[in-house]
Amino acid sequence: MGRNKIAIAPEAQTQDLIAQDQQKQALKAQETYKVFGFDGMEYDHFIYKETVRKLLEISAWSGTEAGKGLIVIKENENHGVFMKDIADIGFSYRTAARYMHNARRYGKCANLAHLNDSKLSVLDELTDPELEKFLAGDEVKGLTLDVFDEMPATELRKRLRAAEEKLKNQKIHYKDEIGKLKDEIERLKEITDYGSELTSKEKKAKAVNATLEELRKELFAYINTTRENFKLALNTIAKAKQLEDVTFPQLEHWARSEYEELAGFNELFEELDEELNIFSVGKVNAK
Repeated sequence: MGRNKIAIAPEAQTQDLIAQDQQKQALKAQETYKVFGFDGMEYDHFIYKETVRKLLEISAWSGTEAGKGLIVIKENENHGVFMKDIADIGFSYRTAARYMHNARRYGKCANLAHLNDSKLSVLDELTDPELEKFLAGDEVKGLTLDVFDEMPATELRKRLRAAEEKLKNQKIHYKDEIGKLKDEIERLKEITDYGSELTSKEKKAKAVNATLEELRKELFAYINTTRENFKLALNTIAKAKQLEDVTFPQLEHWARSEYEELAGFNELFEELDEELNIFSVGKVNAK
């Protein structure tokens, strides 16, 4: 006689799932601590909440540091508790999200630790590679670390906009120059291929031939696609015929239900064949 399986009570299963979830949350929290330099610190909801509150009371630039604490709280508490915390501290979710964004993007940059949210928002307009170059001390879009310390956010934005406008104009200029170079290359190619520059009439004929070539590719792409689709249709018929125990009346009914749809194909093929034959015998009316 075999052993009876020991049934696990639903309560025990629930407790086990809760324990697993708590373990996952703890591991996730530990990763967060490492990222923001809190490794080894034990999480305490009250302490982190009060730390965030105090940081925001100290100075406006502490928003980034507060963002680090908010991230840790968000990792450990459910959404409802987190939303209540930011309301208790005294700011909106939008502000909290901003501080957390600053913490993630700028929290590990020591040379940006003293900057307030207004200045950091200017850096949001830089891509990650551009930000990396900027932090390395290079000038990016008219901005350097020294300039960033000296200028207010409004002036920094003006400088950034001016640099972006200049870059945009340069791109337009280079595009125009490249266009001119392409025209010159085409002109020299004509001289090389034909011994002289083409006349206006010859250029038009060349353009028509180029367009015709593109349309020829398009035409036979459609024809080849149609051919492949007909092959697939034949394969489908073969599969239907090979079904076990299928009868001829069943196949007849199956094929006839939409058989009328095939009627138009013969007409279309004849029209296509006739049009192509017109070209082959030279019956196209000259314009």
